[in-house]
Amino acid sequence: MKIIHLVCKMCGAPMEVSLRQAGRAMELACEFCGSKALVRDEGEERTAAGEAAAATTEDPTKSAFKNPELALLDSKWRRERRLFERVDERGRRHAPSPEATAMLLFFALIAAIGGLSGALASGLGPLSIFFLFLAAGFAVAGLSNGNRARAYASARKRYRRKRAELIEALKESAKRD
Repeated sequence: MKIIHLVCKMCGAPMEVSLRQAGRAMELACEFCGSKALVRDEGEERTAAGEAAAATTEDPTKSAFKNPELALLDSKWRRERRLFERVDERGRRHAPSPEATAMLLFFALIAAIGGLSGALASGLGPLSIFFLFLAAGFAVAGLSNGNRARAYASARKRYRRKRAELIEALKESAKRD
């Protein structure tokens, strides 16, 4: 099996293969600008070489593989991004999201209401205590996820800004040459 590194035609960022497959085609998505490309399986050798050539532009400011600064920045971001991601039961990686935080805090609220209503109705019994501990657990998980989501969003914004500045500097440098 041959590993090929593809570069986005629009912004020069490395493209990662998504898990979605339509028939014998794979969708690639640029994590920087969001543009998408479809790679069809028309024979391993021809497709791999053809798609790699089509995805890479000749403009040195667009190709991370022709510019070591862009390649280094992208590599650092991939390593940093993995620190924030969680792995689900199927091995897929997910970045922390504000939606997950809201869901966890909602569950904490529901569990707290259940625990408090049980405590008011029949005293502080074992079921009420269970629901209050459950609420505390959901609250801690929600707040932790919220902190991770904010830190991830900040790191991603910083990466995108640095990458855009570097590309702009490379374009200016290419114009002068």
